Amino acid sequence: MILCVLNEEDIEGLLAAGAPAEEYEAEAKVIAEALDELQQHELVADRVIVIVSDVWTRMFGPFDEEQLRRRQPVYRRVAERIICGADIKRTQIICAPPLARRLLPEARATPGCR
Repeated sequence: MILCVLNEEDIEGLLAAGAPAEEYEAEAKVIAEALDELQQHELVADRVIVIVSDVWTRMFGPFDEEQLRRRQPVYRRVAERIICGADIKRTQIICAPPLARRLLPEARATPGCR
């Protein structure tokens, strides 16, 4: 699920430029490992944004202030989508078809999940 979100958001535009579908797999795994360290009550947008931002900076940075500012809305979207997916299965890394995700009762029960 995390890899799917990262691929769909394509923060760096690498997939659009022709990179393979597993381009962001290492980042998805690092994010999943960090999420595993969190308690359920800690799985909130601000906390996950920090994780995504830290992983992204470590793997693709360093970024200047302007580059970070431009990425923040995407980090937020990624975090929110990860949280929605985490309600289904905490650190699943594979992609589920978007329709299947929408049809899962667990996803529909979480406000803001699509």
